[in-house]
Amino acid sequence: MRRYTLGMRWRVLLLLGFMAAPLRGQLPASKPMRVVSGVVFDSIANAPLAGAVVQAALVDSTVRVFSAVADADGRFRIAGLPAGRFAIGFQHNALYALGLESPLRAFELTDDVSALTVDLAIPSGRQVNTRLCGNVARDARDGMLAGYVLGARNANTLSGAVVVVQWLEVELVKGDFHTESHRSTAPVDAEGHYVACAVATEAAVGVRVTMPGYRALDAEVVVPAGGVARQDFRLADSAVSRGTSTLIGRVVHSDGTPISAGRATIASLSIEAPVLDGVFTMADIPAGTWLVEALAIGFEPQSILVDAAEQTSTSATIVIARRARMLDAITVIGSPTGELKVMEGIVARSRTAFGSVFLPGNPTLKAALRPLDVIRAARGFSYVGADSVTARGCNPPSKRGIAVYVDGLRFKVGMEQLKNVIPMRELLAIEAYPDAMSTPIQWRQNDICAVIALWTKR
Repeated sequence: MRRYTLGMRWRVLLLLGFMAAPLRGQLPASKPMRVVSGVVFDSIANAPLAGAVVQAALVDSTVRVFSAVADADGRFRIAGLPAGRFAIGFQHNALYALGLESPLRAFELTDDVSALTVDLAIPSGRQVNTRLCGNVARDARDGMLAGYVLGARNANTLSGAVVVVQWLEVELVKGDFHTESHRSTAPVDAEGHYVACAVATEAAVGVRVTMPGYRALDAEVVVPAGGVARQDFRLADSAVSRGTSTLIGRVVHSDGTPISAGRATIASLSIEAPVLDGVFTMADIPAGTWLVEALAIGFEPQSILVDAAEQTSTSATIVIARRARMLDAITVIGSPTGELKVMEGIVARSRTAFGSVFLPGNPTLKAALRPLDVIRAARGFSYVGADSVTARGCNPPSKRGIAVYVDGLRFKVGMEQLKNVIPMRELLAIEAYPDAMSTPIQWRQNDICAVIALWTKR
């Protein structure tokens, strides 16, 4: 990982910027000392940048560097400065995670100025996106995702890891609307840094992080329109399934009130805990970044990424704000049709299981050319290739597979054959469950890691 100090790298940058200035010589020591202060702000995270190392360099003589560390509110204060011309900037891991060098500013202290305020900031997301991804953006609203990929145990950089961002878009093709899969692949460099450009914005995109010898990580991230999101990933060794970390979590509604009951899961570790009065506890979690999902009846599942460290307790809050989509009440006169029985079964399963359901009239179902186009839009499923998907419950070292059910009967078919099982014109609905814990009880078997259920029209 890139490490920063108060030394040579800064001096070289400052001298290059100010070497053309005439030298005035060192001021006598008897001159009064002066103060510069301000705030360091992270425009990407929209928060003060605590811990930033601020450096002011006197450039009118042999370069002298004065420094301070920003406090929890991003405030810094450097005292004891002589009169003269200065360059000021800051160093922080957040800069390097975004692929940026320190932005520099110049100021001058004279005999008439005893104190000066200079605020510093990471550039806005739009500026960073334009600077790093402007030549590959497909649209002005495209975003950028950047950060580090590190080993969970000792924070070693995982050069050679790959971050794949994937999403679906509805596109007009030959006068008709279809769903198209898109992806942005970002290799991790020698310093553990990645940058994914031309990423869809304002909606959750799937992120898959892989590295040989480490557990693959699936997550969802939202990138602001035309801007930047930062997300670091710490991968656990593939042989590790239990550790020494504890997660103490809260699950609340959007107004802050706790949910009465539910459950929380880390599907990739097969860890599950009950949520009672909005609180849950998970023990024996390995160090690393994990996707934690909260499930409550009547609400859509919500998930967050949590960083767990060895022999520590981590706190996290999950907000469940969106109610699950419910079917409108209907009155049936006469005998129920086969399709109605199928719909009733789907609704009944949705009360106890937690997956993605695509019902008649769903835009994704209507626009898809084949079942896999729909499944890629399901929560917890990821694009692998034109004829393949994977699910978060199937990450290595799992040797189980995705089970496919057609009208309630299990079919022994591979993903590449799924497009031939049912033509889209005959498809009524699809259920997709990304791991064994979210799957309805009647479909849970020892050899499955996820379930796809297809239902035909009657």
